[in-house]
Amino acid sequence: MLLLWWIGCGGSTASGERHPEATSSRRSSVLARCRATSNRLRVRCQVEVDPPQPVRLEWWPTDGSAPPRAIDDDAPEAVHRLTLSMLPANREHRYRVVLPEDPQTTSRGTFWTGRPPTGVGSWLDVRGEGDGLLGTEMPCGDRAVAVIYDAGTGDLVWYQDLDPDGTLGMMDMVRFTERGTVAGETGGQVVEVDTLGRDLARFEADGLHHELLAEPDGFVSLVQERVGLQWIDRVVGYAPEGTPTLWWVPEEHLVPWPSTRGDVLHTNAIARTPDGGMLLSWYAVSTVAAVDPDGEIAWLLAGDGDEGPVGNDLTVDWSGVDGPDGFSGQHDVHLTRDGRLVMLDDHHGRGLVLTVDAEDGVATVDGAYPTAEATCGGQGTATDTPDGEILVACPTDRLRAYDEASGELDWEARIGCRNGRTGWATRWYALDPEVWIEGAEG
Repeated sequence: MLLLWWIGCGGSTASGERHPEATSSRRSSVLARCRATSNRLRVRCQVEVDPPQPVRLEWWPTDGSAPPRAIDDDAPEAVHRLTLSMLPANREHRYRVVLPEDPQTTSRGTFWTGRPPTGVGSWLDVRGEGDGLLGTEMPCGDRAVAVIYDAGTGDLVWYQDLDPDGTLGMMDMVRFTERGTVAGETGGQVVEVDTLGRDLARFEADGLHHELLAEPDGFVSLVQERVGLQWIDRVVGYAPEGTPTLWWVPEEHLVPWPSTRGDVLHTNAIARTPDGGMLLSWYAVSTVAAVDPDGEIAWLLAGDGDEGPVGNDLTVDWSGVDGPDGFSGQHDVHLTRDGRLVMLDDHHGRGLVLTVDAEDGVATVDGAYPTAEATCGGQGTATDTPDGEILVACPTDRLRAYDEASGELDWEARIGCRNGRTGWATRWYALDPEVWIEGAEG
């Protein structure tokens, strides 16, 4: 017998009806129930099938604002428990369960997503044709909540409170990893969760600042120590359970060492290189440093092209772009998907992409992409997207995406907050939908 259930969640009513083709001659029967969870953008579905066999669950917003998506659970079970995520807020969805071994037997229904808490409730007003998913911290407050938006529709589609007692923002960073997890340094804890909100790591870690790398074998961040009249950043690592594993001290490798007092380097970004080394952004001296896997400095790139207080190893070719021949106050320094250097040139309000030839001692600026503001006050975003765009933003409520090849503006967006505040985001992450949607459905 085929049972068809229409399930309403988030305030709707439940109803049911039997499909005309449901007869006793059917070999299989299937019953699906989808219910809201305490997270308003997450729905749990239970599918009961007789006899036990694989199932496929498909769903889509009733208003057509997003394409259909599906989960295939290949286990030959009688009861399948599936969690749906990456769902737009306050929206009716339709779903259908199909049995691959008996395609004519289906179960259909509806569910509603709810409204996230007021401080979390937000959206993007998008101009142009955005695409993909964008992750950041909650832009309408400073609680330790990570969020994801659909860049095409502007909808908030995911959120997770990483630490009810913590914060995220300019100094306490969130990181969206390439394996589809979210990590945060919340002012007292390091936390990593999957897209279903399940803890992968959680431990106490005080004194971290500016950056957090979440790696398969642990985490990397920054601490600052006072040495005489100087404050010096150290790179610190942790195993997944919180055991310290890495300690890189710049004064042991950087010659000459600056004689200035106070915050000598002001390290504000760490990124990995393919060989296991690091890229470091030193704000105070407008310099990017590449560190090899042995901890030695491979090359230095100074923003003004001069030796400066720590030295310089590369000549920069600025001939391919307009604007000043130099960068300063840089943030979000890392490698693009094809291995080039990308950074936000904060003091000139632009993202820069450079090809570095360390052997020949040359860095060529391939493109410059203006932010919505003439200058950025600190932090901010410059990164490539899976679709070949360059995403740039100051830590404000505005962001832009350019076609990398042509330099033309593809789309721009502005944050809207349900609580009436002016939103802002420390850093944006352009996420691969195939990784994040698959992870959300597991």
